Amino acid sequence: MESISVINKRLIERFGKSIDGRANFRVVFSDTQFEKRYGTFEVFCGPIWLREETCLKEVPKYDYIDGKHVLEELKYGDFPDQPFVTSSYEPLWTFMDAQRNALYPIWEAVEIVVVSRLEGVRKALHGVRRDFKKEQQEEKERDIAETEALLFGGSDGVHDMKNQKVNFVPPVFLNNNSGDKR
Repeated sequence: MESISVINKRLIERFGKSIDGRANFRVVFSDTQFEKRYGTFEVFCGPIWLREETCLKEVPKYDYIDGKHVLEELKYGDFPDQPFVTSSYEPLWTFMDAQRNALYPIWEAVEIVVVSRLEGVRKALHGVRRDFKKEQQEEKERDIAETEALLFGGSDGVHDMKNQKVNFVPPVFLNNNSGDKR
């Protein structure tokens, strides 16, 4: 099982970053996310109601999701309840089973949800049948073959390094034959 940091790194590698350097998609834990919201909030002192305040306040982002991982997408647009925000991470998927028990995210599930969001459900369902590990291995082998072709073969104007001979020419100060030792 992969850690959340590895999954987030893969999300950046596969689905990129925004112009300001933030990941387009990320996996976070719901209980650790907070956001600033403008609204009217009730103020209590214990069980005693004191007043209502209209202000900008930091509140839990997912107060309705307890103890679960959430896949988020970076969205741009107007957020009327957040006047100073032009972009925000919005929930795309919560990792839980049918009984609302928390599930730990795995890369294959994350990838299917994101591909389905970007390219449609058919593309994602087609991707379910793919062997991801086999595809990664084949891609790695292709990269190695292309690199070897560039370095060792081909007449595509690429320098042939396999048959290159290197002669060492010592620097001038090593060729001091005058016997002059200082």
